[in-house]
Amino acid sequence: MDQSNFDIIKELLNDNNIKQINKSDIKVLKKCGEGAQSQVYKCEFNGEIVAMKVLSKIDMKCLIHEIAVINKLECENIPKFLGVILEEGKISYVTTFIPGLSLDEIDVNKVSYEDKVLIMKQISKTLNYIHKNNCIHRDLKAENVMVDTKNSVVYLIDFGISKLLNDKSAIITRAKGTMNYLAPEILDVKSVNPDKQIVSSITKAVDVWSFCCLVSYIFSGYPPWCNKYKDKPEIIQKALTRKEEFPIPSKIDGKIAQIIRYGTYIDYTQRKSISEIDEIVQGL
Repeated sequence: MDQSNFDIIKELLNDNNIKQINKSDIKVLKKCGEGAQSQVYKCEFNGEIVAMKVLSKIDMKCLIHEIAVINKLECENIPKFLGVILEEGKISYVTTFIPGLSLDEIDVNKVSYEDKVLIMKQISKTLNYIHKNNCIHRDLKAENVMVDTKNSVVYLIDFGISKLLNDKSAIITRAKGTMNYLAPEILDVKSVNPDKQIVSSITKAVDVWSFCCLVSYIFSGYPPWCNKYKDKPEIIQKALTRKEEFPIPSKIDGKIAQIIRYGTYIDYTQRKSISEIDEIVQGL
């Protein structure tokens, strides 16, 4: 991170009263995972077990939104944000540590219907809370749902590409997300930036689409679209570009199928809001 970006982050932390943590106060216990832009470590801090996310590749726009979002949200189903570690050229942030497995590590075909409904209810409630706080997660998927199986608690994690709307209903931004869970309007090109990345307009409806894709996965065991196209992102992208109807797996019916359809209308203005869907979900 160059000095100008470093100064921007310091100003952001100071303006929003975000706690800065000294790296010397963190005891690293083990590495938990690694992605293209970060590594996650299980650590000890002030006598508690925490998670430290070390950013190895920094996208300043995403980083500013991510810190603003996770600092704003306080929910029992979202890891608590504890603070930021700033070192020259490097930034990390610390949250409570969530034990358990990510949803993609669990064989959902062996999960009872009642437990699937419990998982869906917690995700729906949490997403409703996020949207009420004018935030968009943008990357809802099985990998970003942690299940504490011991305590039957579900957590939404990884707000790396989240957005804060600031009283707007839509935001113009680079098209990002995971293809299987991507809402079709994200591929509607508003423009192309100098790096040849698609720029599109997104609303909270992109999360509603992803949530319903997640419900499809939970109740069928098939990653979204894979019941029809196997796991071929390039073919799924073509289907989304053609505005093809989301394929609800045949094993899903009744109210669950209805919920999925409510949130996967191609015209995003026709999708139900997450508050409307959550009302149906909590009534199951």
